[in-house]
Amino acid sequence: MSVAFGRRWLAGWSVVGWLMALGVAHGSVGAVPAQRLPFTLILPDERWESGLSGHLIGTLRRAAEQGDPEAQYDLGVMHERGEGMPVSLVEAERWYRLAAEQGLAMAQYNLGVLCIEGEGVRRRDGEGVKWFRLAAEQGMAEAQFNLGVMYQAGRGVSRDVVRAYAWIALAATGGIERARVWLVFLERVMSAEQRVRARRMVEGWQPVQVVDH
Repeated sequence: MSVAFGRRWLAGWSVVGWLMALGVAHGSVGAVPAQRLPFTLILPDERWESGLSGHLIGTLRRAAEQGDPEAQYDLGVMHERGEGMPVSLVEAERWYRLAAEQGLAMAQYNLGVLCIEGEGVRRRDGEGVKWFRLAAEQGMAEAQFNLGVMYQAGRGVSRDVVRAYAWIALAATGGIERARVWLVFLERVMSAEQRVRARRMVEGWQPVQVVDH
């Protein structure tokens, strides 16, 4: 992937705060809180700081319309952020989906975020899990973390603390620092047998290779 990207928080809660809301910090499993889960959007960074020219927008749009997934992803970000065009989450979702269907992990991840947020577009937790899984299987640590959170919370998928632990452990290995805090608390509510199963899943995991975009 040639697209540079940065990160921003969509929620101000700390990791421990979310764990407590989910009941993990108290040794039990609570209901999913009304507030959104702590997801992160991946967005291109430096290119947006100096503004976008009409020429660049036109070039990106032509490439996107010709099927370039990274250009489609960039257009999705532009529509989401209102960079060079009005904000439109419907258009953002459309362009993210086109890129995601070609296997671009960043687009799969952002599309998953839009699906579970349900702001400006219809909320679809199950579809959000689908896109997080596809990005996670390619090795995207952010998507692995979010997929693990969805398994822990039972949103869009049956609650499964073993799979939650496995995906969050992979995210921790991939450099997601907050994942390490989640693992500590998850271990407190898991049996020894569950921890063994989760660790075996981590040891046996291999990323899916996407041949070409």
